[in-house]
Amino acid sequence: MSKQLNRKSDGTLWLAEISVTPREIIFIPTGTLDMKVFSGLQSGDYVGIFSTYAGLDVTHTGLIVKSKDKILLRHASSRSSAKRVVDEDLLGYLEGKPGSGCVSRQAMKNIKDRPYLLLVLAVLFWSGNFILGRAFHSEIPPVALAFWRWVGAAMLVTLPALPHLRRDRHALVQRWPVILLIATLGIAAFNTLVYSGLQYTEAINAFLLQSLMPVLIVLLSFMIFHERVTKLQGVGILVSLCGAVTIIARGDAGILLSLSINRGDLLVFTAMACYAGYTVLLRKRPQVHPWSFIATTFWIGALLLIPFYLWER
Repeated sequence: MSKQLNRKSDGTLWLAEISVTPREIIFIPTGTLDMKVFSGLQSGDYVGIFSTYAGLDVTHTGLIVKSKDKILLRHASSRSSAKRVVDEDLLGYLEGKPGSGCVSRQAMKNIKDRPYLLLVLAVLFWSGNFILGRAFHSEIPPVALAFWRWVGAAMLVTLPALPHLRRDRHALVQRWPVILLIATLGIAAFNTLVYSGLQYTEAINAFLLQSLMPVLIVLLSFMIFHERVTKLQGVGILVSLCGAVTIIARGDAGILLSLSINRGDLLVFTAMACYAGYTVLLRKRPQVHPWSFIATTFWIGALLLIPFYLWER
C-alpha cells in the first residue's frame, strides 16, 4: 500500500515540522498471523501496528521479547490502567488490529545506521573539495568550476526528484524567499568563494578556516534565533577546534606561526560564514521532500552563477 506519510486525507500535515515522505507500506493482515509467522523473530526486533489513517504508517510500536512458550510485545501502554511500559502477549494484543509489520535488527543495519561511516565520508568529501579546488586553480577558473559542479549535481538529482517536485511545487513557490537565500549562501556563494580563495591561499589555510565552522554556526544561531550555547556544547566546540588545528598543523606550533593571511584566506573565511548561515537557515526550509529541496536549491544556485560565469569568460 502506498502512502504519503505525514499528509492527512484533507491535505494538511500531522506534524508541521516534518516533510511529507512517500512510502510503500507492507504489512501482514491480522487474520493471517500465527506463531509460525513470528517464529523467525528475535528479542529486540521492531513491531509496528499498521494504521488505516492517511499519512500514518503505524499507530503503535514495540519490541519483541521472546520467552520459552510465548512471544511478548514490550511497549508503552496508554491505557489508564497501565500508562507504563508493559509486556503483553503479541497475538492477544493484535486482536482487533488491522495488521502489523516487523523489522529485524539485522535488516535495519544499512548506511543510515552507520553514523561514524557517514561522518568520515562527509569529512573525506569536504577535504577532497578543497584539495581539488587548489589542484585545478590554474587550469579552471573558480566560477566556472563552481558553476559546472552545481549544474552536474543538479542534473544528477533531477530525475529522482521529479515526482517529488510535482507534489511539492506549491510549497516551494510559497517559500521562495527562504529557498533563494539558502541557495545563494550554500550553493552559489560558498563554493565560488572557496575556489576563488584557493587561487591565492594554500589548502592547509582553508582547512584551518573550515575548523571555525562550528563556532560560526553557534554564533549565527545566537544572533538570528537567540539560541544559547550550553557549557557542554561550548567545551565540545573548543575541543573540536583545538583537535582540528592540532591535526592540520601536525602538532607543530611553528607551522601555525609561519602561516600568513592573504586575500585568499579572507575569501575562504567569507565562504565559511556563508555556509554557516546556510546551515542555520535550514531550519526555515519548506517542509518538502529532501529530493525536492536539493534539486531546487542546486538549480537556483547554478542559475545565480550564470552572470558571473559569463563575466569570468
